[in-house]
Amino acid sequence: MEWIWIGYENLINVIQAFILINCITDIYGVKYWKRRPGVTKAIGTVVHSTVLILSNYFIGFEGMGIIGFGILIGIYSILLLEGKWYVMLPIAMLEELVMVFVSTIIILLTCLVTDIDGAKLAYAICPERFFALILTQILLAVCLKVIADVIKKKWNPLNRNEGRIFALIFLLSVFAFFCITETVTSQEMEEINHVRLLCACATLIVLNVICLKMLNDLARKRRIETENLLLKGQAEFQKKYVKAVKQKYDEMKMLRHDMKQHYSVLENLLIQEKYGLMEEYLLKSIESIENRENLIYIDNEYVNAILNRKISYAREQKIDVTINLPEKFSGVDEMDLCNLLGTLMDNAEEACEKVDGKKTIELAMNQDADKIFIEIKNSIKESVLTKNKELSTTKSDKSTHGYGMKTIKKIMKKYEGHMDIWEEKGKFCINLILYFEK
Repeated sequence: MEWIWIGYENLINVIQAFILINCITDIYGVKYWKRRPGVTKAIGTVVHSTVLILSNYFIGFEGMGIIGFGILIGIYSILLLEGKWYVMLPIAMLEELVMVFVSTIIILLTCLVTDIDGAKLAYAICPERFFALILTQILLAVCLKVIADVIKKKWNPLNRNEGRIFALIFLLSVFAFFCITETVTSQEMEEINHVRLLCACATLIVLNVICLKMLNDLARKRRIETENLLLKGQAEFQKKYVKAVKQKYDEMKMLRHDMKQHYSVLENLLIQEKYGLMEEYLLKSIESIENRENLIYIDNEYVNAILNRKISYAREQKIDVTINLPEKFSGVDEMDLCNLLGTLMDNAEEACEKVDGKKTIELAMNQDADKIFIEIKNSIKESVLTKNKELSTTKSDKSTHGYGMKTIKKIMKKYEGHMDIWEEKGKFCINLILYFEK
């Protein structure tokens, strides 16, 4: 009977490990074996259940070892799931906290209903413990399913400071539940004491829910503020774009006016048969037109306007610009494409202005049936990735700057794109891929 009971408890541990791993995997999605997420879940379940079973020989299930299990799930998430560690770790802790909540409440309710001693329920072989373990896993699965659905639909990822606050709340709550559980499982208690402890558990749960709600509201407020600033930046970009288009239109009008004057002068020289002067004037006219012509021209006036303006500015700053573009683009919204190219060129020009030696910008684009490739390289004074891995703004006024990279990431997210950033031979390099439907 004892060996059968040990096997039953180990099976419960495996089921519990699967419930925890399955929940956090469904929230974030797998990083590898994306077509076979079951592989990732199996790895997490085996490792977590093994550690859980072995730990039962050294510490009690309801003991402080629960913190280690939360960290273990956090490590699993960081290594095998998509997302940032400071977002994943609070969710891993939340799972373990829910497990402690459920376990403690089931113990209290079982003791209250059956009048069984808490110590016997925690360690003895008895029907009450048999059903309590099953009920705990069922309630745990239901609670985590609800939490996962809420997080996937409404959860706003926490930043580092918010994550630290949640970690502190988690540790204090676990300690409180640990004390309650130890009290129940180590002493004979009256019915009234079980009720009081159950009320204390309910209070802790309510406080944790309120804190999580407040943190989530703060995260949502921060996200909305960031989106508003991004929209403001896009509006400013559109103003620049309209100004660039108007400037090109004015240049075309001026060029047409000048061409009429040139033709009139050439006509008079031709009538007077002053062919030498006519040739000299014609050469000067051609040179004047060449100096005014567009630096690039493709079958997209929006891209022409923004890139010609950026290239003109770059050459005024003594920056050598190399552009390699196909004749046509399709599949990506023109405003998104202009916003992306304009931001990339602005960042590249800003970096080049700090360089003392040769300044270069290389922009290349290509397209196939369902994606657009963009690669830009620019000179840098010193390594950017070494000192600024997050690529945040280095300007003093951070409230109005630093949204260029956020704008790029937002557009990449819209098109489910991919971005690689690296440095080579004194250049900062970005490679982008934007996907679209055929």
